[in-house]
Amino acid sequence: HTDTYGTWAPASGPLSGKDPSKTTRAAAYAARWVAKSLVHAQLCHRCIVHIAYAIGIAYPLSVTVD
Repeated sequence: HTDTYGTWAPASGPLSGKDPSKTTRAAAYAARWVAKSLVHAQLCHRCIVHIAYAIGIAYPLSVTVD
């Protein structure tokens, strides 16, 4: 199962849990907030934000906005 926002922005995996401290959920919330903020500020009509984390690393290894 893969979560999506619309038909063109797939998430990396299911977000069925409720624990916001999990990296996958926290990164998904952060990416969604960034994307919504860019659209709301009329800097774009739509965008995809990718955030890559590694186990044991507290900061993202990569952040990409397309």
